[in-house]
Amino acid sequence: MTKTSTFTDRIIKLERLQSSRYGNPRWLVSFAEHGAYKTNVDGQVGYGIENRELHDGPVLATVERIRGTEQVTHLKPAPETGL
Repeated sequence: MTKTSTFTDRIIKLERLQSSRYGNPRWLVSFAEHGAYKTNVDGQVGYGIENRELHDGPVLATVERIRGTEQVTHLKPAPETGL
């Protein structure tokens, strides 16, 4: 069973990790208030993580427990809460 959590936070640091065995990028993503998580192996999130829109403001992050490890599986700009 997969445990999923979603939160809104800011990315404060990205660290490039060794690519997966199939050559796909992996990252360690540090959030201001929710700690640090690796991106999932061979996941699409590893390709879009450097997009500027994810660093200019808060992001909506989804973290899933996959094979016993919590991993970032989705990132997108957080919706604006103003009127």
